[in-house]
Amino acid sequence: MPYVLRSMIIAHTVTIEITKEEYNATLRARAAMNELIAVEEKYDALMENYVELEETLHNFGIRTLAFVERRYEDTITPLNQVSRRVSNLLSSARLYRDALPQHAARLLGRKHSEVVRLQEELKPGNPNHPMPYRQMEAVRNYAQHVGPAINDIVIDRHWEPNEENQKGRHLCAILPRMDADAISRNKRNNHELAPDLRTSLAALGKEANPMPIIRKYVEHIGTIHAGFRETVKQLEKESEELMRGLLERYAKAAPGETLVAVAVGLENENGIVLEPQYLVEHRLDYLRYLRVKHLSAASLSLRYVPW
Repeated sequence: MPYVLRSMIIAHTVTIEITKEEYNATLRARAAMNELIAVEEKYDALMENYVELEETLHNFGIRTLAFVERRYEDTITPLNQVSRRVSNLLSSARLYRDALPQHAARLLGRKHSEVVRLQEELKPGNPNHPMPYRQMEAVRNYAQHVGPAINDIVIDRHWEPNEENQKGRHLCAILPRMDADAISRNKRNNHELAPDLRTSLAALGKEANPMPIIRKYVEHIGTIHAGFRETVKQLEKESEELMRGLLERYAKAAPGETLVAVAVGLENENGIVLEPQYLVEHRLDYLRYLRVKHLSAASLSLRYVPW
């Protein structure tokens, strides 16, 4: 039975015979592309959760600019929503951290030097990470086992002086607050927190603004992701070229035919392709889209949006 490249639509289509080696290489390429997309989707979830947090704070700030809200519900609603956004971000960060070494191992092999290094790098409590990353990992652990990371918000309204030192613009903002001192003293954390980490959290106090720390936390994850991308760049390039090459080969053999349900597989004596492995160009384009979308994540803390 030959290995073939063909469209799986119910119609007369061109059939191209391929080698067993090409078929096996296609299986590996498809598996690699699926793993790469899975990594990018987890990172995308983290980044979208971060953006939703920033948007939530910005949108509540706009409401304080336009409305006077004095009811209890007017205060507790922003607190609950901001707290939920932070929890979503921390959960997606944990998912990414735990899953990345597993995806890397399936792509490169468990004994690959970069996989071993990544597993060591992402171990909980690794002191070699920047302090903001370590602080937010402690916050995430606290939020997972004790309570919400955000315990209060401040509705900030005040006049900013102009050049004549008179009333200029009226600032309106929602500022989240985190009791970093409580996180540093939490007994559940004490056996895990390194002394320098515990001291740094205590120094932030009971009313810390977590946003500068969160931005640096997300930025550091971006550098980890950029390093992973660099490690798998050649594998991704080879896998994509193989799959696009097969699609181009079929397109040349079937001019004018739409590239729908093109697959490789083993064709039996009845002309039926067993266990077809589909070559979906949209999936290849989707991976490119995700990679381009997050090109600036590694310099996140240096960026800002003016009002």
